[in-house]
Amino acid sequence: MPIFEFSNIFFEKPVKEKHVKYYDYSNRNLQSFAQKLCTDLAGHQISLNNFSCFVEIFNKALDDTCKLETPKVTKRTKIANPWITDSIISAVDRKHELKNDWIKSIRKDTPAGNPTLRKLFTDYRSVLNLVIKNAKNTFNCEKILENKHDRKKTWKIINDLRGKTKANIKPSFVIDNVKITNRRVISNEFNKYFNSIASKLNESLSDSSIRNSRLPSFLDFLAPANDKSMYLEDCSPDEVISIISDLDNNKASDIPVRIVKKVSHIIAPTLSMYYNILMKDGIFPEVLKIGKITPIYKKGNPEDIGNYRPVSTLPIFGKLFEKVIYSRVYSFAQSQGIINPNQFGFRKSHSTSHAVNHSVKIIDDALKAHKHILGIFVDLSKAFDTIDHKILLTKLQRYGIRGNTHDLIKSYLSRRHQYTEVLGEKSESLTVEYGVPQGSVLGPLLFILYINDISRASKLGTFIMFADDTNIFVEGRTEAEAYSKGNELLRSIHSYMVLGSQLPKPASASLLITSPATQLVLVLLAKHKRAL
Repeated sequence: MPIFEFSNIFFEKPVKEKHVKYYDYSNRNLQSFAQKLCTDLAGHQISLNNFSCFVEIFNKALDDTCKLETPKVTKRTKIANPWITDSIISAVDRKHELKNDWIKSIRKDTPAGNPTLRKLFTDYRSVLNLVIKNAKNTFNCEKILENKHDRKKTWKIINDLRGKTKANIKPSFVIDNVKITNRRVISNEFNKYFNSIASKLNESLSDSSIRNSRLPSFLDFLAPANDKSMYLEDCSPDEVISIISDLDNNKASDIPVRIVKKVSHIIAPTLSMYYNILMKDGIFPEVLKIGKITPIYKKGNPEDIGNYRPVSTLPIFGKLFEKVIYSRVYSFAQSQGIINPNQFGFRKSHSTSHAVNHSVKIIDDALKAHKHILGIFVDLSKAFDTIDHKILLTKLQRYGIRGNTHDLIKSYLSRRHQYTEVLGEKSESLTVEYGVPQGSVLGPLLFILYINDISRASKLGTFIMFADDTNIFVEGRTEAEAYSKGNELLRSIHSYMVLGSQLPKPASASLLITSPATQLVLVLLAKHKRAL
């Protein structure tokens, strides 16, 4: 018989942090901002080196109309309370006004205060509490329904409701066996750590004994040069408006996305003219190449900076420009058939499901042919962070991305800077020497073009790629043949990876195989279908 249990479950209430509110984005303030911005941009002179002036005009107009004279400490934010609306905020303010009116009526002769004012306040509070409760429940239900097919997001919502959110950064860290509490020192150490990850990986690879052996040039793996060159078409104000409207309001940004959307019709003509000038001259503005890094705790000792991962926030006007460039580079790569057809990452109409289905078909076809099939999974350490810019630009040149487009991407990658903000303290800025910017639009596309030629390292297997994850399937008529091919293929992949010492270092998958039974990453080795 079925057993039923009825329980009263009381979730632990999450401790809400107090946030300092510097801006008031009320509808009235935003209307004033739009009017001021329109007036200020009317006399703005557009020129190649004047983009930073446009950014200053935008920020000044925002500060003049929306910045609070005195920062306000509040628990109500769009992050902590995503269900909140302007009308609820106004109602809460009204509740406080009614409460103040009632408290002012309390005197020695009337310790309970004016009964009419008190009832007005309590009745209003009761109705408002019900409205807030319904708003919360409606928001949470809608989010669960929206993500009902995504188990990870559903559990995140449930854990947020239970108060089990990620731990906040605490103001003490152990650095070189010394406990540090100075926030400025902590932020600088975080920034140095994140900035040095790529260089340390590349140095460790260059010290490898394999570097002393004779290896081919990375140019030997490239396809023949494309005789066609890419052309950057001008963008229009309508294209910029369309890009802005497609932005996700919930994404972190230096300027709130909804603010940019509010004035998209005002800034689109100016931005389109700037982007066209910059594309023509192959320049990516310096003001758009500064990344803000926020450490996010992963697991382990919370006082160890190695247990945090960096999350980057880039200037929103830079991301808009990246989207303009991306659409043109991607269209050219597609039209020229440059991207490997077995690359399923960061491509339209391609997904993990397609990669898995293709992998299963390869395995199934091999088993139907009564062959042994060997699967090798290659994982890369800090793949996006260790890209060598010179090698990337050489490959882009070979693909036909030349001239001002080549100069633009070179400008985009070079002289980038990052700073880390921890516990409200900003670190000093450091130059980024390797990799593509985390959280960028162009970064993933540049990476798949960078790794695009990996399948040319060997013809002994079939490569299935999803960005930096590479699966290789090797077939053989016998076990010995499959192992032999697998070892030879991995030696070729190893050579490909260490060229120039700057390609992403393999994190797993043994590369110099001496004992296939113990070192080769083997997922399938079978004679019959039942082995699946």
